[in-house]
Amino acid sequence: MARASAPKPASAQAIFHALKALGAAPQPGPSRHADSPTPRDTLPLLGILLAKAETDALHRAPASQDPPTALTRLLAGYQTQAPSAGSLPLLAHRLHRTALEAALEHPATPLTQAAQHAAQAAAHLLQAHHHLNNIDPSTSRTHYHQARHHLAQAQKALSRPCP
Repeated sequence: MARASAPKPASAQAIFHALKALGAAPQPGPSRHADSPTPRDTLPLLGILLAKAETDALHRAPASQDPPTALTRLLAGYQTQAPSAGSLPLLAHRLHRTALEAALEHPATPLTQAAQHAAQAAAHLLQAHHHLNNIDPSTSRTHYHQARHHLAQAQKALSRPCP
């Protein structure tokens, strides 16, 4: 599978058409025609596309499979679009998104709080490594200290009794 990346980010219209082809297009609202998303719709449409892709991946390539053949094939396809030089920022972004989603969507228990902080710590460690490799030691140190903070918060959450 060859890489066929677009020269620029996809437009709201292109994302909407992809969602429509996948059967996941949102229903039009009272102020919008069915097939006319605006640039303001881009981020919500991307969120829908992410959810669709991740839900499909969960069903087709479970992480619990041993050996992880399907997950490996999924990752091979992903890597055709994610440039290796930019993979650390992508991974960090995904971890930040995971932490935020866990905080917004799940009740605050010691386990969910620890998971949120662990995801944030992992994101900051990846960013620290990325900036260190790109000769930006100041930003790397900032991310390193943020990671230590989140790890301490995760450990603190884990020291509380579980429900």
